[in-house]
Amino acid sequence: MAKLRCFALSGFGLAALVCTPALAGVASVDDGSFESDPLGQIKTETPTSTGWYMGNGIYAYGYTWIMDNTNSNSATIHLTPGTFVPSPEGPQFLGQDSFYYTDSVNQDITGLAIGQTYVVSFEWAAGQQSGFTGATTDYWAVSLGGQTHDTSTVTVPSGGFMGWYDVTMQFTATAADETLSFLSVGTCLAPNNTCGPTSPGSPPFALLDSVTLTAVPEPSTWAMMILGFAGLGFAAQRRRAALSRSA
Repeated sequence: MAKLRCFALSGFGLAALVCTPALAGVASVDDGSFESDPLGQIKTETPTSTGWYMGNGIYAYGYTWIMDNTNSNSATIHLTPGTFVPSPEGPQFLGQDSFYYTDSVNQDITGLAIGQTYVVSFEWAAGQQSGFTGATTDYWAVSLGGQTHDTSTVTVPSGGFMGWYDVTMQFTATAADETLSFLSVGTCLAPNNTCGPTSPGSPPFALLDSVTLTAVPEPSTWAMMILGFAGLGFAAQRRRAALSRSA
């Protein structure tokens, strides 16, 4: 039998105790807004104090940076002046080159309930490194365990900026411990793939912020909550009727 989680409801001078099946799994993302990471490049396969780390790809690490709204020029990487739109969630965010030394940024998630559906939510944007020209495309490939979902692909005009976009994706846990990964994927739209002033490929940057992971309540949970509220409403109606008769 599933464990019950109970909470008190009150209203119209009444109180009721509503019990629902407790949601299995207490998994969450640490520092999904990247506020606790120092500005600069993430280039280690060893998890940082906040849990984020780079994958072990062909280049050992990707071209991934922690930036901020007030200093998008942080750590020598900057977006085209006059086009950058600050992140709506705190001063810091993550930026990843979608073309140069691509590799995923990851966090190991523990406490997942096998078979439970989880929602991964985040905000993202796309821009271009200052000094480079040519239109680009960008999207994020998001993985949890063996499942991968892609955001919509956006086209960024030369020296431009697109976003921020709110995205939610659903994943079903197949193990108690799985890795949440974000890999930016970008292309250069110029002829012969030559967008940059000194090298082929204009760096399209995908930006990431406000990453969260939450469990989706099962139908039985919603049903019991609805029954609890319905019972409270019925009790309130009976109380009003009794007060009217005694008036």
